[in-house]
Order: sequence, then C-alpha cells, then structure tokens
Amino acid sequence: MNPIKNKITRAYEEKLIKCLELDENRDFLIHKLQSEWEEIEKRAKREQIIARAKTGGMIMGKAILCLLIMSGVLTVAAVAPNMFAAFGRLTKNRRIHRAFFEKKEFYKTKNYLLKQNYIRFIPQDDGVFTIEITEKGKRRALSDVFNNLKIQKPKKWDRFWRLVIFDIPEKHKWARESFRDKLQSLGFYQLQKSAFICPYPCDDEIKFLISVFNISPYVHFIKTQHLENDQELKKYFNLNN
Repeated sequence: MNPIKNKITRAYEEKLIKCLELDENRDFLIHKLQSEWEEIEKRAKREQIIARAKTGGMIMGKAILCLLIMSGVLTVAAVAPNMFAAFGRLTKNRRIHRAFFEKKEFYKTKNYLLKQNYIRFIPQDDGVFTIEITEKGKRRALSDVFNNLKIQKPKKWDRFWRLVIFDIPEKHKWARESFRDKLQSLGFYQLQKSAFICPYPCDDEIKFLISVFNISPYVHFIKTQHLENDQELKKYFNLNN
C-alpha cells in the first residue's frame, strides 16, 4: 500500500475509534449488538448459534469479541468432547449471552486473540476458564460492530420515505466523506451528491452517525409519505409488491 495512503487510513481509523469510544456512541453500538445477538439466540440452538453468527458476517474471533464487549467477561467450559460453551455475565435486561464453539477452532481463535492482545485468558478449576477483553480488544470490537451496522428491513413497508440531506463544510471533509460512505453502505439510494433516501426505519442509526461524526448543524433528516415521481425508487427498493 502507498505509505501516504496507509498513513491516512490509520489516521482515519484512530479518529473513528475515538468517536466510537464516547459513552453515548459506545452504548448505542452495544445495544444494537445485543438486539441482533438475542435475535440469533431465539432462532438457534447450541452450535447453530455460531454457525448463524458466521453467516451474519461474524467469524469466530469477532463473535468472541462481540460477546465480551456485551458481557465484559466470558466463562468458558467444555459441554461435549468437541464443543465449548461460552456464557456472558448477566446484562441489564438479565439475559445471559451464550455461544457454542468447536473446540479445535476455538483454541486457534483464542491463541490469535491473545497474540493480538485483544483478550486475557484466565484458567480456573475443573477445566473452566474465563476470558476478559482488553482496551485494544474493545476498540477492535467497536470498530467491527460499526463496520457491520445494518438497517433492518421490516416485513411490511410503512410507506414513509427517509431523506437525509447534508451540507457539511470543507473543514469537516473527513466527517462528510465518512458520513456519505456510511449511508451508501447502509443501503441508502443517492439522489444527489449530498442527498440520500431510504424507505426503512433508520431514525436511531442516523442520529447515531450524526453523533459519531459530530455533524448535527449540517444534516437534515426528513420523514415523509409524499414524494413525487417515486416509481423508480420503489422499483429500486423492490416496494411495488
């Protein structure tokens, strides 16, 4: 990679992490992650939980870090000859977050996370051990959750359009370009260079992004049922059925 481009990328990542570590932004990401993980748990049993996590874009290492950032500490124990179970501490809603991992792959992942200084590994009695997340691990987990942020598509469209319009000055170029890129990755349709639209509920996600990039004075969020010539948009989002 070009050294200058690499330096810019690192600076971007460091700036983003500082924004994500602010209490309100971190809490939003953790709450979002908890909701998604609980949905996985409702639909899966034992080893299927990690299989579903993989199909959702979370490989084992990311899944472990995500569980840790939700729960703080994981208790891990063998529940079958080739299977580990990981249980997180009780959270505010008094749920226990859990996951099941194939033993061989778990050890590989655990060693990688230790090498990267993302976790601390603490052996206990009777083959039980605990895992704690480090500050570096927290930053990595927050970054992963942010990068995988999604807008949920409801079963039925409420017939509202969500329009995001912004005019962010050049002195905030990093925030402007990052905000635009994130809207695109979330599935918004670009009407103009600084105007994006989406038919799905996304109020919380937009408020979160505005907070992360500190661009509140420059962004307008409009929710409306009245949009002329929206047939192409309905076709784009497959809303005609």
